[in-house]
Amino acid sequence: MAPRPARSALSVGVAVVLAITALVGPASAQPGGEQVTGELLRVLPETGTAAGPGGTVHAAPSDEAMLLLDTAEGILTLEPTPELARVATGTTVTVSVDDAAVGGTTRVLDVVDVRDVEQTVGTAGAQPAATSTAHRAYVVVVSDPTVEGDFTQTSATALTKKAAAYWVTQSRGAISGFTQAAIRTRTISGSCALDAGALWTRAAAAYPGVVFSNTSRNHLIVYSPIKCSYAYAGLATVSDTRFASGGYVHVTHDALGVLAHELGHNLSLGHSNLVTTSPTSSVFEYWALFGPQQLQYGDYHPGTLDAAYRSFLRVPDSARQTRTVRWGASTTQALSPVTSVTGTTAIKFKDPSTGVTYFLELRAGGGGDAAAMYADPAARYGFDFAGQKVVFAPGVRVTRLQGNAIETVTQRVGGEQWVTVRAGETYRAADGAFGFQVVSATRSGAVVRLVTGGTTGIPAPVTRPADVSYGIASPLAKVASSTTVTATQAAAGKPVVVKVKVTAARTVGGFVTLYAGTTKIADATVVGGIATFSTTRPRGAVTFTATYTGNPEISASSGKRAFTVR
Repeated sequence: MAPRPARSALSVGVAVVLAITALVGPASAQPGGEQVTGELLRVLPETGTAAGPGGTVHAAPSDEAMLLLDTAEGILTLEPTPELARVATGTTVTVSVDDAAVGGTTRVLDVVDVRDVEQTVGTAGAQPAATSTAHRAYVVVVSDPTVEGDFTQTSATALTKKAAAYWVTQSRGAISGFTQAAIRTRTISGSCALDAGALWTRAAAAYPGVVFSNTSRNHLIVYSPIKCSYAYAGLATVSDTRFASGGYVHVTHDALGVLAHELGHNLSLGHSNLVTTSPTSSVFEYWALFGPQQLQYGDYHPGTLDAAYRSFLRVPDSARQTRTVRWGASTTQALSPVTSVTGTTAIKFKDPSTGVTYFLELRAGGGGDAAAMYADPAARYGFDFAGQKVVFAPGVRVTRLQGNAIETVTQRVGGEQWVTVRAGETYRAADGAFGFQVVSATRSGAVVRLVTGGTTGIPAPVTRPADVSYGIASPLAKVASSTTVTATQAAAGKPVVVKVKVTAARTVGGFVTLYAGTTKIADATVVGGIATFSTTRPRGAVTFTATYTGNPEISASSGKRAFTVR
């Protein structure tokens, strides 16, 4: 769910108020009641408040997801029960309820039947790699004579197309196309009194025969008048099928970030949150102001999809653009900006003691991030987060993946919580589990020295001076690279070890693709200037060709080696 953004000028600040009806505890099984069957859906509510410059940002813990049941008669909002909380989104369930009326909250008396019951939340198993799929948006504009601020079909179409294009770009081919299949206007007097489930029920009736299930790739988007006083700017069902998903969206604010955020929920994403670890650990819902799952701040656009979310969604090329570091190792890595389609754009490592996976990424403020809030020097306010100054600016960012949500983990230095780490600065995890130093950083790339399993060799961070500049250096001009290939074989019948050395006038980052003849063998990350491969080949002559793809700071190059396999 996206909180309602401020409609005033950015200099005035942002005010966000979130609310949800209290959910009562589950009812024990009771006789009688009406039985209804449908697809189980989820939406993410929150409680709390947030304010921008001049006010204090308050931590707002999440409530459990709201449960909806998509039935033939309409969408019901269900009171949660322990049984339903364990069932995966998209599962067909039959429940006994005391009143199956659409609108309000329906009390569940008993869970009668759950199909695919073994597919429970958090245990659905590994998802396949993303494959190219086409998505469709079915739009309904609510016209309400009792309130001002109706969307028009023209304004709704423009926003739908912008948000759809955003996700086609961010999916990097996993979504082959995202079209607006149809648009309808429905006149509903007093529509602001209807909840999202009731609106989705009425809107779906405009498209008989169209399914908006968890795997349909169809998205029903309902636009309510802007003057409706909903506690949110947008609301959506949360899928668990990634790029194969569909779902329902409710929008009450004309901003790209709102609809992009809600479609992110349809695509299985949670929220992008800010976590402070000192003096106490606090979660600030939505406040990692970088990617699409943040709150809508002013009129800024959502930034590029976060590296952690790329990994979660299995975006094409995300694996080869991510350097995975073994826990306990130390390394130096050249990072390309997260917006780049070449080079290494993320470092990934997992703490075995906690099971938490971390990502380092460079947010440089260019490319797909150019219209994001953090990239605008005029917008870098010193937010007050529970008495701690927070500034959103370019630099290296630490995130961790928590289910389908990501958290930006800050570092407290003096009176400031560092959201990103700048050139020459260091970061030490609050528990001492890892640390890193940003050796250099420009708009075209950064060099990061990482230590995992401790912080040995990483100096303690130093308080920033009062006149610190939160900018980032201009991009560097590209330099040439050269690629050489060597191959060895320990003995006849053993694998051939191919090492590819990439040389350039600066730290090399990115990956190499190796071919045997015209057959691709694999991709490998360049570590310390070397990419290493092991391949089993039939006896005889073979030519290995290695192609270094380059990155924003280093040009591509290639090399060959003829070899006779024994």
